[in-house]
Amino acid sequence: MTSEDLPVETDSPEFETRLHDEMVSQREQTTSALASHADTWTYDCTYGDPAGVILATADKYDAFTIVIGSPRKGAASAVSRLMHISVTSRLNRQNRYPVISVPTGVSSAR
Repeated sequence: MTSEDLPVETDSPEFETRLHDEMVSQREQTTSALASHADTWTYDCTYGDPAGVILATADKYDAFTIVIGSPRKGAASAVSRLMHISVTSRLNRQNRYPVISVPTGVSSAR
């Protein structure tokens, strides 16, 4: 999840409930997408710098590769890519793991 996935009104009394509901929804979507996957997999919920968390998780589980979604669209994303501060750019510059970026709209084959 990124800040773009969070409920907008952080001062709202319902913020924590909406945040929890969004996290549960994303976990359910992930579990559903990976249900037919034959290999072992795990779901982690971790806070922090996205690229750093992804690399630490890859280290923790001795990953073979990192698979991420493609960068988001829009001006802020374009600037992040140009300045090499986007998660994708940062992961592509590390030399420990191959990185596969899955384009938006690709669904799992079952």
